[in-house]
Amino acid sequence: MNINDAVITIEKFLESYKSDDWSPAEIRIRPSGDDMNAIKIWFDFDGAPNLDELKDKAIKALGEAHKDIADAFDLEVRAE
Repeated sequence: MNINDAVITIEKFLESYKSDDWSPAEIRIRPSGDDMNAIKIWFDFDGAPNLDELKDKAIKALGEAHKDIADAFDLEVRAE
C-alpha cells in the first residue's frame, strides 16, 4: 500500500470510528512533506480536557483495524 492509499484508508476509518467520548470537530490527515514514510494526523477536539486519552484511543483502534498501515508508516498524531 502506498502512502496516499494509507491516508485514504485512515480517513475512512476515522470518519466511521465511534466511541462514547469521540467527537472531534475536525480531523486532518496528510502525508508528511518531510518524511516519505510518515503520515500526519491532527484532531481538533474543541476544548476537550483529555486530549491525549482521546487521540491515543483512536490511534490504538486504527492500529488494531489496520495493522498493515500502523506497521508500514510512522503516524505523527497531534490533538488540540
